[in-house]
Amino acid sequence: MSKTKSQMDGLNLKNVSLREKISNASTYRDQLLEMKPELESVKRENTKLKAQIECARSREDRAQKSAENHEIQILTQKVNLFTKEKLELQQTYDMLKNAEMKDTCEKLSEALKRLSEVQDKLEQERKEHHECSTDREKLRAEIEDMKALSEALTRRK
Repeated sequence: MSKTKSQMDGLNLKNVSLREKISNASTYRDQLLEMKPELESVKRENTKLKAQIECARSREDRAQKSAENHEIQILTQKVNLFTKEKLELQQTYDMLKNAEMKDTCEKLSEALKRLSEVQDKLEQERKEHHECSTDREKLRAEIEDMKALSEALTRRK
């Protein structure tokens, strides 16, 4: 009997332990059931926040691309303006160079014309000088002849 009693006591203890475990499991199950809707709510909020983050990133990307496109447009306009100014400056420079070359050509042509005139005049004066020198030599020869004739006449007398 004592053996049965001790088996009964062991079974009672086991029963109490099992009831305690069942109670704990029931408490955990109740807590789990309470937490499931909260977990679902947190999951929905997490999904919603992820979507908001994605939307914000998308807006940020679009804003960044828009800013970059605007900056590219401004820089393109500046490049076009500088290209136009460069072309205008090049045309002005070319016009000035052409005018300067034309002026230089005209001055050179005028200088060559004057040089030709001076050379012609020099050649004419050389001819005249040569003619004068020849005439002078002839006159000297005539004077010498006249002196000789005069001396010859004077001696005859």
